[in-house]
Amino acid sequence: GFDDMLMCSPQDRPGRVSPGRRAVSHQRDREGSGWDRRLALATGVDVTESSSHDRYGLEFNNTHFMKDEYDPHYGQATKEYALSERNLAKAGEPENWQQEPTVRTDQGFTVSAWLQPDQLDGKVRTAVSQKGSVNSSFFLGIRTTTVNGVTGPRFVLYAPQSNTAGAPGQIAASSEVLTDEDIAQWSHVVFVYDPQASQQIRLFVNGTLVAGATGTLWHADGPLVLGSVWHTPAGSTGAWVDQWHGGIDYVQAYQGAMSDKRVAVLHKAESQLRANAIG
Repeated sequence: GFDDMLMCSPQDRPGRVSPGRRAVSHQRDREGSGWDRRLALATGVDVTESSSHDRYGLEFNNTHFMKDEYDPHYGQATKEYALSERNLAKAGEPENWQQEPTVRTDQGFTVSAWLQPDQLDGKVRTAVSQKGSVNSSFFLGIRTTTVNGVTGPRFVLYAPQSNTAGAPGQIAASSEVLTDEDIAQWSHVVFVYDPQASQQIRLFVNGTLVAGATGTLWHADGPLVLGSVWHTPAGSTGAWVDQWHGGIDYVQAYQGAMSDKRVAVLHKAESQLRANAIG
């Protein structure tokens, strides 16, 4: 079986964390007992009512979500992302939320997310990653690549070879080029890392295997990140880059490498949830 480490679909309205920061989705396991996990939202991330599955999803861009022109945050430029946190306090103690990794990325794991890009502008856009001290261990999102002689934006998994500045990496890119018809459409994107397989890195879109690559991942000991990625170029310092523009919903991370068949079953089940949600 799989250890269902985190389901990040924000089903509750956010609560205040600190000025300009919010948190969503107090996680629970299958039996309903608290896991004391949440997503902390950077300033500007919007919790919207137009999600793929539930009443609420997350919307990322580079402008604060405030629509009231008299609010001091109106029109504010932002760097938007969400970080996984865990409450380390014992029973009866004050809450102690700390950033923690969601999965061990040097062991088999699976990450599943529903993504809705709102623009295809040629820039790298990262939807899901897990932060290391220098780099993130994987970047799941959209970037312009060339496959079979055709260049265009695609769903891509990129994995730096090490946690060092400027490290090269492996890439698994879908052969299908995204077009304007894909803007504002929800796609189910799954990344599987299976260190025991001949192709350790596998990428799925809407239940179908679309790309594979060989490579060994290292463990990133920071939080799971939605909407951006921590990256350090050679000769530079680390920063949040590759801002996602659009929606992210129903993110799930499993400690365990799903088979192709199991990914297809997962897609079918979640597609049914989405159909039920939108009526």
